[in-house]
Amino acid sequence: MLIQTYKPENDTIYYASLLDFEGFQKFELEFRELLGHPPFGRLIAVYFRGEEESAVRNYADWFHQQLEPYANEAVKLSPPEPAPIERIKGKFRYMLTIRGTKLKVIRQALRVLVLHREQPKGVEVAVDVDAQSLL
Repeated sequence: MLIQTYKPENDTIYYASLLDFEGFQKFELEFRELLGHPPFGRLIAVYFRGEEESAVRNYADWFHQQLEPYANEAVKLSPPEPAPIERIKGKFRYMLTIRGTKLKVIRQALRVLVLHREQPKGVEVAVDVDAQSLL
């Protein structure tokens, strides 16, 4: 296998180069525990996409404001940012993440915002609970 990277010092690349699965697993689990990522916490990614960037960004900002009252010690809410892959098939993408251990109330708020509110024309919203990837 050949791996090309701009960051050869990355810990994942380091452990892969040594074929050290146990070392990688220990490192990754410690990192996940520190950040409260699964399996030590919950992670929800909310994606917004559309052809007009300002509409996507504005709706993501509004959506974030609606969720802010639910943030607390057990629920961390990040502001919306361009997704790591900012455009796919001509559509701009923004995302916000929610991390925590007690997400029942915020999940209910998400359900209302996504399923029971009309989205702005041209803006799509997707929610990924226990997200496997943040791309």
